[in-house]
Amino acid sequence: MKSKDFLNFGCVRFIYNKMLADKIEHYKKTGMMLNNTPAQYKEEYEWLKSESSYSI
Repeated sequence: MKSKDFLNFGCVRFIYNKMLADKIEHYKKTGMMLNNTPAQYKEEYEWLKSESSYSI
């Protein structure tokens, strides 16, 4: 169970940092806020599909 918790936390941390970086980059380019969701990244990063959508 402990390793599952670490995997879950790693996915949450990755998706938060990725979304934040994309929002910052988009804002610098356009001056507008990006409305992205975790679901948009599941196609690009297949390994995120193994985690629950509720935790991500």
